[in-house]
Formats: sequence, C-alpha cells, structure tokens
Amino acid sequence: MNYREWKAVQKIGQGAQKAREYAELGRDRVREYWRIALLDENAHYMAAAGYIPFIGWLAPLYLKENSAFCQHHGKNGFYVALVAIAIVFALMLLNVFTPRDSRILRLLFIVAIYLAYVAYFTFCGFGVNAAVRKREFPVLDRIPYMDRVIALIQV
Repeated sequence: MNYREWKAVQKIGQGAQKAREYAELGRDRVREYWRIALLDENAHYMAAAGYIPFIGWLAPLYLKENSAFCQHHGKNGFYVALVAIAIVFALMLLNVFTPRDSRILRLLFIVAIYLAYVAYFTFCGFGVNAAVRKREFPVLDRIPYMDRVIALIQV
C-alpha cells in the first residue's frame, strides 16, 4: 500500500468515526425530544398528533395511555379516519361499477371523493386546533349516526 492509499484509508476511518459521533449525537437528540414530548404538560401536543391524517391516532392512543385528554383526541382521530376511508372506498367502488357511458355520473363520484378528502382534512385541522388549545372536540356528537359507528367500533 502506497502513501496515497494509506492516507485515503485513514481519512475514510476518520470519516466513519465522525459519522458514528454524529449518529450518537442524533440519537441523544431524538431521545431528548421524545422525553420532552411525553411530559404531561405537553400532552396537548400529543393529542394534536392524533389528527395527523389516517395514522396519527396511533400516537396518543399508545404513547399516552394514562391521559384521558389524549385518549379522547386519539379516538376522535381514529373514528373520523375510519369514516373518511369508508366513504372514499364506497365512492370508489361506485365509480368502478358505474358504466363507462355514464361519464357525468363518474365525474360526480370523483368530485365527491375529493370533497370527502377536503372535509376530512378540514376536520383534522379543527381537531388539531382544539387539541393545541386544550379543548375537547365534541363535533362527533353533531354528526348523524356517528354515535352508532362509535358504539359499533367499541364493541
């Protein structure tokens, strides 16, 4: 091995050592962020994470099991995600089984799918706002038949 190769190997070794140091520093930062996020005075931020579209409800339900506030918002996020997915899936099935000649009807189904997504994301925004302000979000009580859906899921 000549001098240039030896220097290159030495620099690679130094680079690997630096990478290990940065990785350890990053792991320490992540651990510190999680420690801060899981504090009880920051529970409202974890509750707000429950409204991250489609999978955010996992965080408050599993990481803050002792907080009724986080559980409430996590369950709300789950119920609404489930209803939104069911509505979009039903509209997609209707669109698929609609004859090709009914272009206007198929267009209406597609527009309804987009409107369902807009409604879902709007609900998520209002839920995050309520959670960050440390308020309950009782909008599910006003949605028709939602109490039946909740009772069906909880059984």
